[in-house]
Amino acid sequence: MPRADLPGRVVVHVAETEISEGSGMGRVAWHWRRAFVDRGYEFIHIGPSQLGARYSPSLFPLLALRHFRRLEVRDPILLLHEPVAGLFIAFGHPAVVFSHGLERRAAAVEAGGNAAPTFVARICRWLTAPLWRLRSWSGDSGMRRASGVLAINQEDAAFAHMHYGVPWDRMMVFRNGVNPVGDVTPPSEAQRQTILFLGSWLRRKGTDTLAEAAAILHRRGLRLRWVLGGIGVDPAEALCSWPQELYADTEIVPKFAPHEEAALIQRCGLYVLPSRFEGQPLSLLQAMAAGRCCLASATCGQLDLIRHRDNGLLHEPGNAAELAQQIEECVTDPGVASALGARARESVRDRTWSAVSEEVVSFVEATATRGRPALAASPRA
Repeated sequence: MPRADLPGRVVVHVAETEISEGSGMGRVAWHWRRAFVDRGYEFIHIGPSQLGARYSPSLFPLLALRHFRRLEVRDPILLLHEPVAGLFIAFGHPAVVFSHGLERRAAAVEAGGNAAPTFVARICRWLTAPLWRLRSWSGDSGMRRASGVLAINQEDAAFAHMHYGVPWDRMMVFRNGVNPVGDVTPPSEAQRQTILFLGSWLRRKGTDTLAEAAAILHRRGLRLRWVLGGIGVDPAEALCSWPQELYADTEIVPKFAPHEEAALIQRCGLYVLPSRFEGQPLSLLQAMAAGRCCLASATCGQLDLIRHRDNGLLHEPGNAAELAQQIEECVTDPGVASALGARARESVRDRTWSAVSEEVVSFVEATATRGRPALAASPRA
């Protein structure tokens, strides 16, 4: 049945994810939807479940566009995830494009730099990756032709400005929120010796750096406890790239429910995120909100959240020796870890999901009405 009601008050959100508090993108979308509904909009999501049995990841943009056109929504506000945006915009649908980590920049980082990939590199990726993710009418075209852009960190915003020519006044670096954290208990002696990693077990997440740092500390005689959570793979697979001498001191939690995250963080004294590429890590935000001392790589959203030696510690991506030294400092000097954790908690106190989601709604409204966005990204000083 055509959707001809509520002209201009319907938001169509398109992303290859399910809206759920159980995943990163899904959690963000869940809160965005709530904020739009509270503001008086109807919110329509187009994701894998909406496409039914014919859904195929490689065909997602095309199937999503067909599903959208069948809805016949009048004057919608389109909120499109970067990889699908180009196809929608090519068919004449203006949109706000959002990214949880620019795919073009991620590929450049994987290749060892922040510059645009070479022609040969593009050809190689076209031959080894789903075409729709990298063709010009997909992410690249969508970013260049978007009415507005929601970038997930300042590095992505700067890349979008320089590489795609997105004006600063059409772009906002959106903030992620934190789930409520109750009373925070200072870590016990045993917890101060426990290091937590939360994330998929991928090299992009810095798992090799973490493993090397752990081995360095073991050789120095530090007996630590390691918790590897939410790795998304069989524990045996993760252990293949983990120091064998640490097996007895390592606990692996492949998956956990959203309500179990807080307890997992509370069990540990230090949180470590050595990623080479990220968006704006929700697990880092939750660890900060829990008052835990956080050690992160100096890149992406971590740079927006952590001020080195003020509310956490930053290390050069891939530098295992530096990470090991920072872990040793925090373990052997509890006062350092305690002070950093307290300031981390304070620095994210205003990041309620309702507050950050309302910022997104306001930006989208301003973009949709062709007004100058009140909340614009700006280059880092």
